[in-house]
Amino acid sequence: MSEDEASTKKSKKAKKNEDRLLYVTPDNHTVLENNDMTTIAASPWYRATYMLVMHEPPHLYYEPKDWAHTCLVLLKTSSPNDDLEYRLELPGGPVLHGESYEESAVRRLRQDTNIDVCKPANCLHHLFTFPFEIMRAGETNEATANAAGIWGDCYECIYRGEVEDLKLPNALTMSLAEIKDMLEHATTAEQFVDDTCHALKLYFQRQGDLRAKRRLLKGYSSVDLDHYGLRSEQPLVLMDFNDNVRNQAVDFTMKTDDGMAPRLLHQAEIIILGVSRSGKTPLSIFMSQTAGLKVANIPLVFEITPPKELTDDPRIDPRRVFCLTRDVDELEKMRQSRLEKELKNSHVGGHSTYADYSYIRKDLAKARNLAKTKGYTEIDVSGRALEEVASLILSKMKERFPELHIN
Repeated sequence: MSEDEASTKKSKKAKKNEDRLLYVTPDNHTVLENNDMTTIAASPWYRATYMLVMHEPPHLYYEPKDWAHTCLVLLKTSSPNDDLEYRLELPGGPVLHGESYEESAVRRLRQDTNIDVCKPANCLHHLFTFPFEIMRAGETNEATANAAGIWGDCYECIYRGEVEDLKLPNALTMSLAEIKDMLEHATTAEQFVDDTCHALKLYFQRQGDLRAKRRLLKGYSSVDLDHYGLRSEQPLVLMDFNDNVRNQAVDFTMKTDDGMAPRLLHQAEIIILGVSRSGKTPLSIFMSQTAGLKVANIPLVFEITPPKELTDDPRIDPRRVFCLTRDVDELEKMRQSRLEKELKNSHVGGHSTYADYSYIRKDLAKARNLAKTKGYTEIDVSGRALEEVASLILSKMKERFPELHIN
């Protein structure tokens, strides 16, 4: 065999290995780096990604009405059921050997939807990991023919472009409210591919946990699924994470919410500043729940000087402090809405300057000046979903403090 022929053969073999799935054991441990087929045959599980592509996400996801009307991008796929024209599935697919979950998610989004999460308008962040058994009699799908189950990584992608720009004949959008309603009825739930159906049910459970301020799970086992009314066909272990750390973080965040207990500010891993209606409290709670970090938040009011514990304590690193601002027009609408509710309930007088355009400009200017003077990081949250802001802050924290443990 010539040197060129040997090189070509080696290249083809390498390409074949790259295309193999990344197989794991039922407890989510990688089988072998070279995917030994003997071991795989005894434990045929593999990893896959699932992307919930949110189109034009709401500014305040935690308000059920806004959140429920957010549209999700789904893909049509062939149906083995003659009664169904097609079935619906989330974008995503198997993780290849040598590829991380996140790399797979980015690749599949481009392949399945033409969405590039590297563009500033879009973003991608991890939600949770879950097991799902997929072996069925008569399985013919080439990608899963030898697979008994999936360890799925579920991501949320925020897409701000037009659906028409995706140029996908098999794509459609449905509101979260419509999807949730379909999943609650056995007949309409059959419209979804099995693993997509399972991932979506877990997602809705997670959103319920968020709104109820319950502990969030990073991984779901059969025990948890039983509690949620969902069942895994094979006992599986829960992904490891530290509940105690997370609970302590949430407790700290609640104690220091809205400027309470300023004496504890030096213990905070992240400090959020912001004028009224900038989203400080929900953002703080979200990050403490999902990342296990102690997050304090302080309201900035034009007439009131920030607490001296913030500005004068040398133990507080300004790199940990983030100041939230918002577009003045957007902020005016939000404050007007809140003021109307409070006036209706007679909580404030009729001559409040709270929602006056000129007052809001002064309020924002003072906040921005404080951030610039003290070296705090200003983040404009206008048009951004809460998860996107949290992802931005956590990415900056990882860059600045590589030793910081984020769950």
